[in-house]
Amino acid sequence: MARVVISYGGTSLQTANIITQEIEHESIDGKQLDMQKLASRDGAKFLSANFNPRVIRLRGYIKDTTQANMEAAIDTFKQTLNATTKNLDIGYASGTRRYVCDMARITLLRAHYNVTFAEWEAEFICHKTPFGKTLDTTSSEHTITSLSTYSGSYVATGNYKPKPRIIITFSEVAAITHIRIRNITTGDWIDIDNASGYVNNDEIIVDCDQYTVTLNDVAWDYSGFFPQFQPSGNDLRISFGPGIHYKATAIIIYYPLYL
Repeated sequence: MARVVISYGGTSLQTANIITQEIEHESIDGKQLDMQKLASRDGAKFLSANFNPRVIRLRGYIKDTTQANMEAAIDTFKQTLNATTKNLDIGYASGTRRYVCDMARITLLRAHYNVTFAEWEAEFICHKTPFGKTLDTTSSEHTITSLSTYSGSYVATGNYKPKPRIIITFSEVAAITHIRIRNITTGDWIDIDNASGYVNNDEIIVDCDQYTVTLNDVAWDYSGFFPQFQPSGNDLRISFGPGIHYKATAIIIYYPLYL
């Protein structure tokens, strides 16, 4: 079987001297279920769920031609894995699965008679997000014209709810002070108001990952909630008001996420 392509921080962990044999990244270590116990009733009411940081474990061996070269290679190997918050890229599903993580542990197993060979284990923690993602984003673009509300099915790839950036750009606009983005499927909506009125070439970015809204790269107030999305399909609506003359593009950009 061919070795799996794997790198950390852009440095390969599959070379002539560093061999990665086992990669544990497909498991889900912990899903936290928030339950409400109901008085005098069996069971509980499900409220919500979230995931603990993901733990990824690697095992392999390191070798070189002399003891001095071997120990220099070990030092370099530990320095590589000690880099802070880097991309761990693993060849998977005919592509690459990317995890953003930090090394939490390195164990070197070196028998006294092995001066040019040692087994190693490393553990990584994906703390910011416990999900894998693709290297490239996926996007869709839609045109919204006067007297219309964008209404469409937004079906994301991946198997976990995506956190897209929604970019709205006006090419023509008059008497529009209000933008609403709604996901009918989840019931979430966010309003972005501009009392002065939007003008041609205004760009509004709603980032559902970073929980930010900007107008022409300046932080902007909003009301409501950042919409959540399901991987199986979403009934998305984008509307403007109170005026009726506008032409805008809405671009939805996201990384497919994987459990």
